[in-house]
Amino acid sequence: MFGITFLLEIVALLTGIILLKQISPNSYKLIVLLLALTVVNEGLSHYGVYKKIGVSKVYFYNLFFLIEFLFVGIIYFPVIKSKRIYILIAISCLSLLFLLLRESGLGIMNPDYISVICLGLVFFSVYYLLELIYRDVIVNVKSDPLFFFSIGLIAAQLLLFFYINAKRVDSFRNDAYAIEIFRVFNLAGNVIYYLSICYSFLCTLIFPKQDGI
Repeated sequence: MFGITFLLEIVALLTGIILLKQISPNSYKLIVLLLALTVVNEGLSHYGVYKKIGVSKVYFYNLFFLIEFLFVGIIYFPVIKSKRIYILIAISCLSLLFLLLRESGLGIMNPDYISVICLGLVFFSVYYLLELIYRDVIVNVKSDPLFFFSIGLIAAQLLLFFYINAKRVDSFRNDAYAIEIFRVFNLAGNVIYYLSICYSFLCTLIFPKQDGI
């Protein structure tokens, strides 16, 4: 399962690098840097580099999740109109994340910490999609990169949220069959996410925006 996800991460990164100049809005170009960090972190973790240097991979995953939260928040911020609620929720989530990190430390994978990040990322995505629905102008979603990114992000983060919290239940955690099923669902979420990102890089080329739309 790792091989499939890792390959998709690399494909998404290469697609982003090749089409970097065409990526819009400008804030969305941050996703290419996030993909690069994803590939590096996953590669170093899976191939045992962190273990060889004597550092727990949990440190890097906790930092990565925080960076992901910040980057996604920055990506959406310039393109939304109603910023007050967005800022309030973002600051609240960020404050809670720092409190959870302070409580458990970087060396422990705190399910509450991951859950807040998942829900925060879902909030960013849903908030943007709701703005698209209620805008006074017609929006051509076929040429909107953030529309496809949002769909993929929601799918991946909700499945990760359910997986992380299902592992709190002893009967689930001790059932290898149940865990395998959830891993398959988590893989499905990642496949949707990275394919959505790839398509989001391509959609403005396939469906160029027309004046007034």
